[in-house]
Amino acid sequence: MVIFNVLLVFKSNFIYLIVFLALIFSSLANAKPADWQSLPWIKDYEDGLKLSAIENRPVFIYFQAKWCSWCHVYEQKVLSDPIVMKRLKNYYTLILINYGARPDLFQRYVGVGLPHSVVLTPKGKVVRSLTGILSVEDMMSVLDVSRHVVDKPFDAGFYTIQAKGVDKESYHYFHQQYLEWLDSLFVPQIDKILGQFGKAQGLKQPSPRTWLYLMEQGLWQKRSEVAASNMVQRLWDEEGGGFFYFVDHHRADKHLETAKLLQANAWLILWLADAGQRYQNPQWLKIAQQGITYLHQTLWDNQEGGFYQAQFADEKYFALDKKSRKH
Repeated sequence: MVIFNVLLVFKSNFIYLIVFLALIFSSLANAKPADWQSLPWIKDYEDGLKLSAIENRPVFIYFQAKWCSWCHVYEQKVLSDPIVMKRLKNYYTLILINYGARPDLFQRYVGVGLPHSVVLTPKGKVVRSLTGILSVEDMMSVLDVSRHVVDKPFDAGFYTIQAKGVDKESYHYFHQQYLEWLDSLFVPQIDKILGQFGKAQGLKQPSPRTWLYLMEQGLWQKRSEVAASNMVQRLWDEEGGGFFYFVDHHRADKHLETAKLLQANAWLILWLADAGQRYQNPQWLKIAQQGITYLHQTLWDNQEGGFYQAQFADEKYFALDKKSRKH
C-alpha cells in the first residue's frame, strides 16, 4: 500500500513536471527575438532634438537605408542585442534617419558610409561619430561612457590665462576634453583616427604627432601598437623607400593620390622609431633607419641645400620593376 501511494505521488509530480516543462518550451517557442525596431525611435530629427532637450537625455541618431546590406547586419547583430537595446531605451533619445530623405543631416554629421550613428549631448553637441559595424562590446563601451556626458555651462574660469600660463585646473579640463574628442575620432573597425574636418583631407593624412603624444602619455597602448603596424603596411614603400603621405583605399585607383614629402616622412620616421623602442620591434627600428637614409639620398637637394625633393606616384610607378622604382 505504501509503495502504491509513493507511485501515485511520483506519477502526480511527474505529470506536473511535464506540464511545467511544456509551458516553458511553449513560451520560448512563442518568444520573439529582440528587435531594434521596437525601440521608441523618433523619425523626425527636429522633434527628437526638442524631446532630448526637455528630458535632458543624450541623443542617439542612426542613419540607415533599406538597400544597405551592412545596415541589416548592424541592426540584427548589434542594435537588436538585448543589452544594447536596454541601454538605448533607458538612457537615450533615439532618432532614426532615412539616409535618402535627409542627405543634409548625413553631410552635417560627416557621414562617410552606412551604417552611421551619432551620439549628441542634450543640446546637440557631437559626442561620438560611429561609421560601420561595431561589436556589441564596443557599442556598450560607447553607450556607457556617452550616457554620462552633459552640456557643461560656460565657465570663464576655465579660459583664464594666468601670467605664468594656463592654470592647472584649466589645463586638466582642456586635456580631458581633448582626449574625449580624440577618442570620438577613433574608428575601431580600421584602427585609425579619422579626422572630420577640412575638405576630407583628415580622412587620409596619418596622425604621427597624435600617436607620439599618446605613447608619451602612456595612453592607448594597444591601439598605438596596432596603428603603427597598420601604418607600415599601408604607407611604407619597401622597394622605393620612404613613407607615402597617404593612400586612398576608398578608390579603385588607390595609388593616384600618393606623395612622399619631407614633413610627413620625418614625423612618420620618428613615430616608428619611438614605437619600435617601446614595443621592442626591431623591424620597425630598421625601417625607421631606412627612412632616414631615404631622406638623405632622395629628398635632399644638393644644389639647393635643403630637403626640397618630393616624390609623387601613381599607378605607373607601381607598374615599374623594383630597380626602376628606386631611381
